[in-house]
Amino acid sequence: MSLKVVVRVGSTYFGRVTEAITELTAKKTVIILGNSVVFGTKALEDSYSKLHIIGAPPIASSSAMEAPGTVILAAWRTNDTELTRSGQKPPLFNIDSGTSMACPHVSAIIAILKSQNIENSRRKVLRRSLGVQILSRVYRQSYLRVQLVSLLCFGRPSHLDRQRAFRAFGFENAHHGQGPGLSRDKLGIKARFMVPGSCYRVRMFLLHTLIHAMVSPIQKEKRAFQAFGFGNAHHGQGPVRVVTPSYLYLSMDGSRYYSRYFYKNNLVYNGEYLATPYDFGAGVATMSGPLKPGLVYETEITDYLQFLCSTGYNTSKIKLVLKTVPNNFSCPANSADELVSNMNYPSIAVSLSKARETKKVTRTVTRIGDEESVYTETITTPDALRVQVSPNKVKFTSKTKKLSYQATSQEEGHGVYIVYMGSKGSSEEHLQIMSSITTRRKNAVVHSYKNSFSGFAARLSDAEAQSIAQHPGVVSVFPDPVFQLHTTRSWDFLRDQYNLLHDIPYSSGWNSTSNGADTIIGIFDSGIWPESESFNDKGIGPVPSRWKGTCTRGYDFNKSSCNRKLIGARFYDDPGEPITPATGTARDYEKHGTHVAAIAAGSPVAGASYYGLAGGAAKGGSPGSRIAVYRICKLYYGCSGSAIMKAFDDAIADGVDIINLSAGQPGGAEYEFSKNPIAIGAFHAVEKGILVVGSGGNDGPLEETVVNVAPWIFTVGATTIDRNIETHILLGGNKLIKGGGISFSDLQKSPVYPLVDSLSVKLYSESDGDARDCEPDTLDEHKVKGKIIVCDHLDDDYSLEERLDEVKKKGGIGFILILPDDELITAPKIGSLPGAVITQGDGIKILSYINSTRNPVATILPTVSVANFKPAPVVAFFSSRGPTYNTRNLLKPDIVAPGTAILAAWPANDKELTRPGQEPPLFNIATGTSMSCAHVSAIAATLKARNPTWSQSAIRSAMMTTAFQESNLKSPMIVNSAYGEYLATPYDFGAGVATMSGPLKPGLVYETEITDYLQFLCSTGHNTSTIKLILKTLPNNFSCPSNSSDDSVSNMNYPSIAVSLSKVRETKEVTRTLTRIGEEESEYTATITAPDALRVEVSPKKLKFTSDTKKLSYQVTFKPMSREREFFGSITWTNGNFKVRSPFVASFW
Repeated sequence: MSLKVVVRVGSTYFGRVTEAITELTAKKTVIILGNSVVFGTKALEDSYSKLHIIGAPPIASSSAMEAPGTVILAAWRTNDTELTRSGQKPPLFNIDSGTSMACPHVSAIIAILKSQNIENSRRKVLRRSLGVQILSRVYRQSYLRVQLVSLLCFGRPSHLDRQRAFRAFGFENAHHGQGPGLSRDKLGIKARFMVPGSCYRVRMFLLHTLIHAMVSPIQKEKRAFQAFGFGNAHHGQGPVRVVTPSYLYLSMDGSRYYSRYFYKNNLVYNGEYLATPYDFGAGVATMSGPLKPGLVYETEITDYLQFLCSTGYNTSKIKLVLKTVPNNFSCPANSADELVSNMNYPSIAVSLSKARETKKVTRTVTRIGDEESVYTETITTPDALRVQVSPNKVKFTSKTKKLSYQATSQEEGHGVYIVYMGSKGSSEEHLQIMSSITTRRKNAVVHSYKNSFSGFAARLSDAEAQSIAQHPGVVSVFPDPVFQLHTTRSWDFLRDQYNLLHDIPYSSGWNSTSNGADTIIGIFDSGIWPESESFNDKGIGPVPSRWKGTCTRGYDFNKSSCNRKLIGARFYDDPGEPITPATGTARDYEKHGTHVAAIAAGSPVAGASYYGLAGGAAKGGSPGSRIAVYRICKLYYGCSGSAIMKAFDDAIADGVDIINLSAGQPGGAEYEFSKNPIAIGAFHAVEKGILVVGSGGNDGPLEETVVNVAPWIFTVGATTIDRNIETHILLGGNKLIKGGGISFSDLQKSPVYPLVDSLSVKLYSESDGDARDCEPDTLDEHKVKGKIIVCDHLDDDYSLEERLDEVKKKGGIGFILILPDDELITAPKIGSLPGAVITQGDGIKILSYINSTRNPVATILPTVSVANFKPAPVVAFFSSRGPTYNTRNLLKPDIVAPGTAILAAWPANDKELTRPGQEPPLFNIATGTSMSCAHVSAIAATLKARNPTWSQSAIRSAMMTTAFQESNLKSPMIVNSAYGEYLATPYDFGAGVATMSGPLKPGLVYETEITDYLQFLCSTGHNTSTIKLILKTLPNNFSCPSNSSDDSVSNMNYPSIAVSLSKVRETKEVTRTLTRIGEEESEYTATITAPDALRVEVSPKKLKFTSDTKKLSYQVTFKPMSREREFFGSITWTNGNFKVRSPFVASFW
């Protein structure tokens, strides 16, 4: 049987499709439908029993299997002048890609099967091709891998087309759609999942919304993919796929939030991950395997009618669809999606709604040929899902052609739970609980916490977790959450800015490599690239004797990888986890940890740059400090809470002085203390005198997005510095537009290239909005070729890289993207194509030039680094903002530091960043609160080295009370947002921008004691009994007050003040205590800065310290005279030499 005609159904007129199908039916031809299949036509119904109708899966649709579809050489029309090379004839063959190319591969195999099995029914041949049989010989010896092309957020899910719905939070192989589907989770392999909310505009409103998505809660497996099949001596195992997606909920307390593949810092990440049946269905089609399948699954017409019943069709409608309905057929009264699972389909998909729920499906296999044989089932399944097949053997005789079996699945719920048992004490209870688990299940315990506090992480069922939670020695049991990373001129800027504002002459003292000498910074991140020059140990003395840590040997990481600079390395992978180059090692394949460690404590490296940009000496803020790395994060996964707690447990025992943690939850979704691994671990670190510095998150500029807000964590936001990365655009008439982004343009420096807006070069069939944004497959290559294209940014459905790729593949020579004004500071990398990003205001100027000029021209110049940029610093648009989501009585973030376009060390294997013909960069420019967090850790390390007796709270206070709030224009610091410029507030920057010199002599500090933190726990619902578990030895006579409330949080001895108000003219009073540092006798006077509508009084107004008086207290009274949302101000104590400033906010809750 030959393949005579291919009908591609896409933009083809509907009537012509029907006409063509009718004509082909008469010719008994195989019909191949392209990327958009039309269902329900009379022609298709009439053709059903006569033809093989093969549909290439449209984007986001179900795909039963995969076949070759990329770079396929085949015949081409002989009049294609566009592809004709100069001086040659048109090509007779061409290379193309798409599921349309994969579809004919399967059709060809079916045609061969049909020619060799003429007696077989149409659907038998079809099912042999699309089901188990054709994949009996799938490529099982190698992993199928797919490219992570896009990881995006989007806005209005109800208005999304199928293509965007697929792309959102999904991974694609360029043109290939993937599962699961939008409307159904029972049949086939369909689109992945959706979450409403654009990347950083709308997403934070999720706190107030209950979201359903096609992934599992944390206490269950994400998705359970398994295969089972029957095999005998002659025939290989045929895969029957069981796909069990569950639901993920975002609850009001933020629990059960994450999935394995969640967004990272609102950026696009590229890489590889193991493919699943949602990517490839049953597998890759083979040619020889289907010739002798052994058994087949016959899907009858009644199966499809049952499917229609489950989708809302009633028996009357079905009789219209199919004039002759099988005998006695009618839709069941309780038609449900379970009917779909029970179709006699070669793959199986069931949905589960709760742990330990049982679902049963039935399948019937038909013997092919006359062979008598016994088939035995083989099941491949994860620990968290029980699958049973009954019978487990099927025996075919000469008289037995069909046999049925039942498959039963039950989700066990063996997810990873963290069992937190409080401060380190007797290990008997700890070991007793753990041993009871390990005797029942191999590799059940993932991590054990026994060095600095007590507990463990283990794979538990829901029932086991609930049972352990009732144990009297257990503080809490909760699902293991997943956190995400928050991703050098900056040091000079911090020094110069402080000197400028305080008229201090330049001093080089801070730049000494002795800064931070012997202070140990624990970097909790994605690992480290030890060979980087930033981690050389030249001039550094012996490892401090108090260091008790280790340099853990791992994949491509030896004991010799550590030195006197990098003194320790640990990593945390789950027991039994498959070994890959990115696991079983402290080496950094995420690239984030290397950059962070170098900012904090990198050794000076002269001549550092990113391919000539931002050049200079790269150095850490505390170059004399030692680095201990704790890899808590996994490539493409995130940072598990159980690993974070184990890192805290180890780091405290190892002897670190500072812990830098650049990871956290999405804004507005932080867990309460007893279920928050970061807060738990940080509490025990602070209890031991270790300062924990945490990034506040990259979910700004929306309010209530700051994370890592426990009062014992030093929470950091991000600002710009006075270096700007600029890419200039030169228009005709030599009009210059200053854009951003990083691009190594090789265009001429004079404006000679045609300049057009994307709307004027769109395909005729595309909408204006999509084309204006340069979305994939919206531009006409005939019109784009040889031009610079100006693209808009109306929504966040597609990344910069995807828009750039659309221009590049259509032949554009330059790319200009209009972005919201605040986003230029991130210096996005444009890639190999000359390009720039511009503000919306400059976009209007360029579009006006295009529309008013007969032949508009332009050029894009190479990117340059501009120093002494003003104003700076500016609060970064992405930096997460206060107030804290769960209380108005604690001001966060605490402080801000440089976090945009920071140059630092980078792993030397990054091919994605490598320019053509050059070596990979050893330094890179990155942006995020992760970078600002490292700046603060470096300053803290230096303070600790110079003042070893200072407590962690004294170090924090010294940095907060000496922070500055002005730009290099000596004007108040601003926020540059998409809505314009406005004055920054403490919700944006906390106490202000961290300085390098000020904290060395703070004058006075606020010592926050452990009792302050215990009072905080009381106010959040913990009782004295629970607190006794958390801290084995309580301060004398401590107990939770009977009337604990949020007001008690305001009275913590914190360097900032936050009070909540409920009515006008209400009076709120707080108390603070200051501790003298340095000069013995001195008198400080209070200065109050407050708005007119808020009366603030300090008593006493003077504090006199003597040689016998080291601590003095004062009271602050707040009284609002009108109802406004927030009142911001400050209280500054000064003695003529020192200024000790505390910001405050009084807000109506």
